[in-house]
Amino acid sequence: MNRPVLLSLTLLAACGPSATRRRADVLECSRVHEQAQLIALCLMSDHKWPEAEANAAGRAR
Repeated sequence: MNRPVLLSLTLLAACGPSATRRRADVLECSRVHEQAQLIALCLMSDHKWPEAEANAAGRAR
């Protein structure tokens, strides 16, 4: 696996909602948006993710 994917998985598992829920959030935003910045914005606005985690997850997708 590449480094961004490992980082995002670590962030997803670290705290907050379950990893399953976080993954579902990322998939939902990825279906609507293709660009990393838009995925991150969706995660922050629709799912109330912290900015750093949303950006990492968006880049990993």
